Amino acid sequence: MTESPVVTGSLLFELADRLRDRLIERVNGQASPEGFALHLADGTPIGSVEVWRSDRVRIAVEVRLADPVRGLAASMLHAFSPRASQSPHLVCDMALLGHKLAVGADLVPRADPADTPDWATQAWGPLLPVHDLYLATPGVSTTSDVSARLRWLCSPWLLTTAQGFENTDAAERMLEAVVDRFAELSGQTWATADGRGADRDRRYLQALFAEETDPVWEVMSELIGEPTRDRLVSLMVDG
Repeated sequence: MTESPVVTGSLLFELADRLRDRLIERVNGQASPEGFALHLADGTPIGSVEVWRSDRVRIAVEVRLADPVRGLAASMLHAFSPRASQSPHLVCDMALLGHKLAVGADLVPRADPADTPDWATQAWGPLLPVHDLYLATPGVSTTSDVSARLRWLCSPWLLTTAQGFENTDAAERMLEAVVDRFAELSGQTWATADGRGADRDRRYLQALFAEETDPVWEVMSELIGEPTRDRLVSLMVDG
């Protein structure tokens, strides 16, 4: 029997709760008052933005969207390492895709391969066996509607998958591993060699969260309005 959007949405948010708590515990995050509610154009509540900070992350942001009428349930959990560092950023998205769970996750690269060819080995190396095992899990499929620009900005191991809700254990294990690896790396000092880290990082994030890169930001504009969308992006890029 096919689960209703309400049931699958509840399962998605239960998973999102566990991943958020796992991340915040591992980076010693402290809740910040910078969060805000999200509303549709007519004022109907549709979600929230929550913010944490710590000495290990510049900012961590969770976005929740829920609208059973539209069959909408989504969670975005992003965490950003200190500006003057080459430690990766974390992006972790989950959403309903019909009656499936869509997952997007990555440790976002912050280094030039010519300058630091070992960066990928240090960042992603320990995750590769878990990554390959997850993609080989029966019922997990890779989604193809990912822009070339997004693939260019993310790592070669960017996850964009879809699977049924009958067994989300594999997805949870994969996302836990990504969150844990991010937390491990955020506690290390990966200083940039040329001093251009802060400026590069800001421009990089502006490109990553642009409509031209990921159409989800166009959808966000339609749902919550362009000014609120811009406020959210600014919080992640400049906050």
